[in-house]
Amino acid sequence: MSTAVALPQRIQYWAAYHGDRLAVDDGRCKLSYCELGKKVSSLAKALNARGVLPGDRVLIHIQKSCDAVVALLATLSLGAAYVPLDTKSPKDRILSIVEDAKPSLILYASAEPLFDTVENYTTLDMCHVEDV
Repeated sequence: MSTAVALPQRIQYWAAYHGDRLAVDDGRCKLSYCELGKKVSSLAKALNARGVLPGDRVLIHIQKSCDAVVALLATLSLGAAYVPLDTKSPKDRILSIVEDAKPSLILYASAEPLFDTVENYTTLDMCHVEDV
């Protein structure tokens, strides 16, 4: 495989040819390349359905985990940029980054309810996306 291929396409390649091999292991969750590819595709569809387009910014507020890897790859697969937010940062710092970045979408996990009340931004709770 050429070195000029983007990361999401590499994952698709590995899913097709080495699907059963371990892709991600965060200590609590393990995903094969096939499982990772399916989850990335499902989340990418959900992001696209909420208006995420190439060049957009997606803020990701998810603890380091398999879900975070899926979120990053799904965002990149759409040609969007991701802005990772440290889940341990103070609320005021996070909200400041949100205002500066002006994202098209904020992606989070329901265990981190900070964004349940954010107005003027599209939010998506990753826990409510089917097959992710």
